[in-house]
Amino acid sequence: MAKGNRGGRGKTTVGSYKDGANINGEVIEFDGDLKLTKNDSSINKVQRVVLDTWEQKRANMKVEYANAFGFKGSEYGELRGGKNGVNLPPYYFANKGSVTTHIHPRGNGGLGGTFSDADITAWSHGNGTTIRAVAKEGTYSISKGKNFNGHGLRMYVQTQFNLYTRKLNGEKRKLQSKVNNGTMTVTQANKTLQKEFNSVLVAMHNDLLNHQSVYGYNYYLEKR
Repeated sequence: MAKGNRGGRGKTTVGSYKDGANINGEVIEFDGDLKLTKNDSSINKVQRVVLDTWEQKRANMKVEYANAFGFKGSEYGELRGGKNGVNLPPYYFANKGSVTTHIHPRGNGGLGGTFSDADITAWSHGNGTTIRAVAKEGTYSISKGKNFNGHGLRMYVQTQFNLYTRKLNGEKRKLQSKVNNGTMTVTQANKTLQKEFNSVLVAMHNDLLNHQSVYGYNYYLEKR
């Protein structure tokens, strides 16, 4: 693992997806740039091999799966969840140097998205170094740096999550009103809401990219 890392080194970008991008054969609509980065340098060669094998196996599943691997590549045990979540038990995060990974599936037109507030909370409270989320647009990865501020990051992520939730709920009300008064069809409303949801996921991703040095972590979106 990278030693003496203070956080912020994962901010180097290597490209981006833009609105209407063809991602794994599917056109995805969103506002903003979904920035791609280099690979997470906190993951050692042994871990990278076992992670690549497991993530490629589960990447296209319709429900969430999770697993964790130790510093020397030992597997902690796969867990199966549902369409909207999977349990990430404390033992996944018990050991320093470990990597937890899971799948973020999403239906047609949707990004898989970065980490939820629950993901960040589980990872930041434990001793594990890295958590990853495998999505159609790439693999999100976040690793603790030397000066990692877990409490500060949790508070920031929760604040942003609440802000974006209010924004989406407001958009839902506006679209429902348009459907009710006949100025928009249900199909049009659903398409608009999907783009708004994708745009929120992109904004959350860029938030995490931009605050690495503030909270002492390294954050990536690796291209699949």
